[in-house]
Amino acid sequence: MKRYLLIITISLFLTFILGAFFCYPKYKELSLLERQLEEKTRELQNQKDYFSNLKKTLENLKNYQTKFQIINSALPSEPSLPTLFNFLQNSVSQNGLILKSIGATTQAYQPEIQTQEEAQIPPSEKSRAKRLKETQIALQVSGSYSSLKNLLSQLENSARLLEINSVLFSAPKEIKEGELPLFNFTIQMTAYSY
Repeated sequence: MKRYLLIITISLFLTFILGAFFCYPKYKELSLLERQLEEKTRELQNQKDYFSNLKKTLENLKNYQTKFQIINSALPSEPSLPTLFNFLQNSVSQNGLILKSIGATTQAYQPEIQTQEEAQIPPSEKSRAKRLKETQIALQVSGSYSSLKNLLSQLENSARLLEINSVLFSAPKEIKEGELPLFNFTIQMTAYSY
């Protein structure tokens, strides 16, 4: 009887050892797969949250579409001289001035003052960066001083990014009685685009 008990104990012990020897690697593999599954589930949830946030951001950006259009009209991608000239001609006539001539030249804008960070950028990378384009405009008009003030105010408050550089004016040689004097004005301005 003791012998059977010893054989049963040894058999149970060997069964336990062999079971552990064969089952333990599968158990480790199973727990590794469970951890990987949890990681992938978290990663998938993070991606879902990311795309959900992108979708919400896109919806929010659609609410600002008109503001983006205003910005695009203020800083167009091309200088589009016909559009700019039409805008200036309409502004001049709306303010009671007579347009005598208009001319323009376009060049790339390069700031004279550089920060330390900008100075460290290699020239090859600077050339790749987009530069602002300046369009120098010379506008010759004639009319009253109050009309000129209104025109300058309208240009300063317009959506286009315009900078008035100088205004030169000359008085008429003769002033007829009962008529308002018509001054000649030369306006130098800069329009910016990308």
